[in-house]
Amino acid sequence: MTNFNNHLSIETPENLTLEAPIAGYGSRCYAAILDYLIIGGVVLLVSLFWRGRLLGSTLGVAVYVGVIFIFITFYHLLFEMFWNGQSPGKRWVGLRVVRTNGLPLNAAAVVVRNFIRLLDFLPFAYGIGLLAMFATAKSQRLGDLAAGTIVVYEQSSVTLASIRDSVHVRYIYFNRTNPIPHYIDVSTLTYEDFKTIADFLNRRITLRNSDQLAYMLAGRYAAKMNLSNMQYSANGAHIFLEQVARALELRESERPS
Repeated sequence: MTNFNNHLSIETPENLTLEAPIAGYGSRCYAAILDYLIIGGVVLLVSLFWRGRLLGSTLGVAVYVGVIFIFITFYHLLFEMFWNGQSPGKRWVGLRVVRTNGLPLNAAAVVVRNFIRLLDFLPFAYGIGLLAMFATAKSQRLGDLAAGTIVVYEQSSVTLASIRDSVHVRYIYFNRTNPIPHYIDVSTLTYEDFKTIADFLNRRITLRNSDQLAYMLAGRYAAKMNLSNMQYSANGAHIFLEQVARALELRESERPS
């Protein structure tokens, strides 16, 4: 029997568990409605622009249809590729597409899930896709199943005041007195993110595959910070996580008690 679970749990070889709540039908439908309102608005504007200009000619009709087709077809694909798994609707609702192993989307996953979207849409209004979401344990449509992806809720921001004195980070590579690089923006990270990073940094010397886990965590949080194109040296993933942890400490220290 399928075990339905509303959280994506990632069990690492080192017994460190990462969790993210899986998006339900309502929130995904809400995000889809917002996206298609945007699509409909753009189609309406293009139609008004073309009306009375080239629609009287075969070329005009062909150009009009081509522009509309390209926009509708590549809307989700391009946004999810360059916004790290989010479309405008998903961003508004607070959803993000990730791979089932918790890592950020890659180009192959984006292409697969969005071209199978055409099948999910049949016979109309995502009929097949909704049936698949109801039938699968993690609310995945056919595109998600084929691409190995899942839609999760982003964690809402939580103050770090409650953990100012209880969470300490063990730094190995990064000197606490050094300045934080300008690209380290932790405004999108949460209390749970900080706990996960701190837990790993404090336990890594006891973990068998700490470098592999560091790469996984660095990729996860780099994507959340819109830094998915980061390139790491041998110890770069550890350094990045330490810089993020230090930035979170500094952010909290500047807040009133």
